[in-house]
Amino acid sequence: MHNKPRPWIAVLIAFFLPPLAMMYVGKLRFALTYLVFGLLIAFGFYFYLGNAALTLAAQLIYLLVGITHAYRSAAHFPAERVRPAYSRWYYLLSALCAFVTIIYLLRALAYEPFHAPSASMAPTIQAKSHLIVQKWGYGNYGSFGIHLARTSIFASLQRGDILAFELPKQRNVSYVKRLIGLPGDRVEYRNKRLTINGQAVVTRKIEVSEGSHENDQASQTEIYEERIATTIYQVMIDPELPPIFLASPRDFTNSENCQFDDTGFICTVPTNHYFMMGDNRDNSHDSRYWGFLPADHIVGKVVNIFSGIEKFK
Repeated sequence: MHNKPRPWIAVLIAFFLPPLAMMYVGKLRFALTYLVFGLLIAFGFYFYLGNAALTLAAQLIYLLVGITHAYRSAAHFPAERVRPAYSRWYYLLSALCAFVTIIYLLRALAYEPFHAPSASMAPTIQAKSHLIVQKWGYGNYGSFGIHLARTSIFASLQRGDILAFELPKQRNVSYVKRLIGLPGDRVEYRNKRLTINGQAVVTRKIEVSEGSHENDQASQTEIYEERIATTIYQVMIDPELPPIFLASPRDFTNSENCQFDDTGFICTVPTNHYFMMGDNRDNSHDSRYWGFLPADHIVGKVVNIFSGIEKFK
């Protein structure tokens, strides 16, 4: 293969995938180098720095360097040099397919980004935050609407974990809530206070602040710190709202396991199901309204939360 690489093709490829552009211009070592740096930017910055602005800046620098490098390499490619076989279009296409497959498998099996559109988990997760969900061990493997497998859960599930899951009766809708009740637990929520298996959850009032409703209307709310086992987190309480809206329909499976009144509810969690609640207690569409979460609807555990340029743990 004697023809020189064309600079405009090199730039076009580099705009989407710099490692592939390096293969096109016959520089396999640089292709591997760009691949490594690309993965470090995508995962290293996201997991350890948690700074969205810095991550974006690094991605732009990476892209500009890759485009410039690809253009110069193609423009100054020696006319007498024979291009290596891996720069042929079918090798490039194979490499692209392999790259896409790897990214899909990482999202499907290991970690996947999610988006929190509402404030139902405030103050822990603000509206429009970005989340990283750990999927391995939770038995629900897939991404981009394509499912690979559904298996039993072997990862540990603890009260207080924040889980991403498919909504019962509407599996194409993803929710994020906090795990409150395990199978067999008796979960009681009365007068804005939570009790699990007869033991009141340790609660401490922190402050009064501007709260957030799911419809983005603000009101005066109280912030409390709760502790379940070793997990400590904050919840938002709106004194003007009832602990539960009795007018909401409750035709969910195993609804007979719950008793509701104007002070709250008590539910016994059935086998292979979980009870989920939002931290924004009075403005969350959760198990109080759509019922118990089946085990096979769990997608994974939220391990990183990004709100703007800040990182929450």
